[in-house]
Amino acid sequence: MSKAGLIGIALSFVLSVIAALIAPFCGLCVGVVVGLVAGYLSGVFDRPMTVVDAVRTGAAAGGIASVGALVGQLLAAAGLATFFPEGSQLAAEIVADIQGIPAPELTSGFIWAQQLAIGCCVGLLNVGVLTLFGIGGGLLWRQIRGENEQPQMV
Repeated sequence: MSKAGLIGIALSFVLSVIAALIAPFCGLCVGVVVGLVAGYLSGVFDRPMTVVDAVRTGAAAGGIASVGALVGQLLAAAGLATFFPEGSQLAAEIVADIQGIPAPELTSGFIWAQQLAIGCCVGLLNVGVLTLFGIGGGLLWRQIRGENEQPQMV
């Protein structure tokens, strides 16, 4: 569980930063893929013998991996607020054009708050997504490989 979780932390951090720099809500797609991978790897490393153990190790690996996704999402949000504040102003102008009202002038404090709030919300939602799909990955391993495993005598 800890090996799969650590691999998941590294993978989710890198993929969350990349996805969040494309668009902040793309980070949720990372949770699906990395959760399945972390859950499956927990089965590979821990070899749970029962379905309950597969669920427990998959959920733990997905939960551990969610730390990387949360940190990556917040780091990307800070990067967007620092290096690309024009994106928020451009989005506000597009919405104002659609609604037919004058576009507001956004301050840097507002842009920081907006980016960090979106990053925090998506990152916290990713915690649940990674945990749920970690369970799915653990069950997937159990269904594909685990039924053929024989208990090992220690």
